[in-house]
Amino acid sequence: MEFDKVIVLFKRDLRVFDHQPLLIASKLAKEVLPLYVYEPEYWSLEDTSLRHWSCVFSALVDLNNYLKDLGHGLVVEKGDINKILRSLKAKYNYSAIFCHEETGNAWTYDRDKKLRRFCRESNITLNEYPQFGVLRPLSHRNNYSKLAKGIVIRSLYPKVTGIKCSYFQNYCWEKKLVPSIKPPLPVGRRFAVTRLKKFLNESSRFYLGGISSPNKAEKYSSKISVYLSYGLLSMSEVFFAVDQKIKELKFSSLQIDHKYWIRSLNAFKSRLHWHCHFIQKLESEPRIEYENLHYSSNTIRQESFNEEYFKAWCQGLTGYPLVDACMRCLNKTGWINFRMRAMLVSFSSYHLWLHWVRPAQYLARQFVDYEPGIHYCQFQMQSGTTGINAIRIYNPIKQSIDQDPDGEFIRKWVPELRTLSKEKIHDPNLHDSGLNYPSAIVDNKKAMDYARQAVWTIRKSNDAKKESKKIMEKHGSRKKRKEKPVKKNVLQSPLFPNFID
Repeated sequence: MEFDKVIVLFKRDLRVFDHQPLLIASKLAKEVLPLYVYEPEYWSLEDTSLRHWSCVFSALVDLNNYLKDLGHGLVVEKGDINKILRSLKAKYNYSAIFCHEETGNAWTYDRDKKLRRFCRESNITLNEYPQFGVLRPLSHRNNYSKLAKGIVIRSLYPKVTGIKCSYFQNYCWEKKLVPSIKPPLPVGRRFAVTRLKKFLNESSRFYLGGISSPNKAEKYSSKISVYLSYGLLSMSEVFFAVDQKIKELKFSSLQIDHKYWIRSLNAFKSRLHWHCHFIQKLESEPRIEYENLHYSSNTIRQESFNEEYFKAWCQGLTGYPLVDACMRCLNKTGWINFRMRAMLVSFSSYHLWLHWVRPAQYLARQFVDYEPGIHYCQFQMQSGTTGINAIRIYNPIKQSIDQDPDGEFIRKWVPELRTLSKEKIHDPNLHDSGLNYPSAIVDNKKAMDYARQAVWTIRKSNDAKKESKKIMEKHGSRKKRKEKPVKKNVLQSPLFPNFID
């Protein structure tokens, strides 16, 4: 089917490379109008922030340059998307829209439903294409992995050679929409590709053992999560690049054993698969942005929300050094490695006994790589409200000793403690008097014991077990896990995969 004029609607796919909607539109239509809509209502939500917009804006400027090279720059409009599309219909008389599917928050979910309704009523052909291994609809997880892999593990789409468009925008969006802050890291296609190459050729060698400690993770994590979140890299091209690197190492002429490096790259690939697995959960059940996945969890954390605890947690003033160091680092830079993210959530949900929704919204605003599907699923996992995942209550003192043994990370981000020895810096009970640093906000052991008892009491009930079976059928992974011998007298608290740290 051929078209006269069409729109390619960009959302969280801000690239021209390996972009199926743009490629197909360029082949089927005489004219292609590339469009992005700045939606003020979206940018005022509790889980969006100026930090996010600073990244998106930089990506849009970069995308605009690539599109100009193809023949027509990016058109950016501000307002309600349906009103804008209706106005463009009158001005430009397009007949189809090409775009990627988006699994965002509840707001974008409702917006997309309204968009589909508008297209039906206006006789506009809407062509949506999957960007990740996410299936619509999906009632259960049988064969999900195989189907999802078929979407993302494929040959890359050919480059778009050019587009034509007669539409002229009398509006300088680059001046009107410029954010008041700069992004905390460079954002653009060139930076994304450079970062991926650097990771594959250098730091990925030590990825497997370097992503738990906040010190090592800064050096050995891939740091491409922000570029995947805004679509400057496609998931398929990342898989392709990783596979190419593995082949290179396997057939290297150098007399070096690359087995550990290859193991690290395969571990990274597994995180990419889990990325899609979790976005699929939100796609299948959007309510988990606001509601406990497991209904039995509705009986806990329902007492009044402790605003003082929440404020201290947000500011990095809980009296637990590693927790505070991680939060201050995140607030400043927009990034912290996955294990430390999990610890922050665990501390909020278990030690402070805060309902997870508001902390989730706060961290969403801070994370420069905020991906709703991963974010809310992980929050519920680390808060013990899924009913099907292990209950992980992180001991912040033990984590501090294990992941920052010399106190290097703590001293960097909590300078109030820089004079303390490595023997004293981790445990608030060992801190010297007179420090300009708060005492522990709660007792570590008492808080952990209380949370463990409360959650397990609910988890053991017959009704909870029945509900867990239903959730497992709908959302649980079908991947068989290898059983490992359990060490005696050791509390097992396995960590979930670190995704794309």
